[in-house]
Amino acid sequence: MNFSLNQCEVLDEENKELTRFLESDHLEKHHPESYALQKLPWLITGTLTWSDSGRRFKSDRAKQFRNYDFNLLLLKTADRIKNRLKHVAIVSADEHHVSGELHRHFLIGNYGLKNVEAGTLATIMTNLWQRELHPFDCSLAGMGTAQIEPYNYKDFWLAGVNYFCKRQYDLDRREYEKNFQYSKGFWTMVKLNDPTLFNQTIADLKRNFNSVSGSGESEDEMSLAF
Repeated sequence: MNFSLNQCEVLDEENKELTRFLESDHLEKHHPESYALQKLPWLITGTLTWSDSGRRFKSDRAKQFRNYDFNLLLLKTADRIKNRLKHVAIVSADEHHVSGELHRHFLIGNYGLKNVEAGTLATIMTNLWQRELHPFDCSLAGMGTAQIEPYNYKDFWLAGVNYFCKRQYDLDRREYEKNFQYSKGFWTMVKLNDPTLFNQTIADLKRNFNSVSGSGESEDEMSLAF
């Protein structure tokens, strides 16, 4: 394969950046996905909790219900703003509270959405989650609490992505597993920005960190249910 001088310079700079990243202590505190997510444009950051205690614990059934509820929020939001959900770039991950219960963080990319402002979108999603929607197995309106806001680069910069990707440990210092879930629109956004971000780059970062730390993380999930 032939590369132009400019392409070689870009690859060299990317390798240098990766080297600096690996030599820092960043991976001790954050998952490798943070390297790639920092390079993508974000519009919304959000955190969701569940009122139903059965959805807050670690089990396959509870996770299935959380995914169902989250997908319902996304579907109703897309309908409300008259956008096609498959075009929206979303990454989400469940996170443990100090109590051991789970809540969900998510990011929505600045891609695929038409005729909607970030503030309006955040308000619609918050109202849907807290006041309008209800679980399929309950008739009471309201899923739980929601903290959803525009991704303000002036205030957050990389801190929002780093918080989303932070590592967590239980009281015995055992690391919690963290599974990232991506929408189809997310992969389209990646391809338009940098198609190499989520293939060999992340695999190499994981391999480097695991070889140093002895961590045995499972592979992350790569798609949402829609």
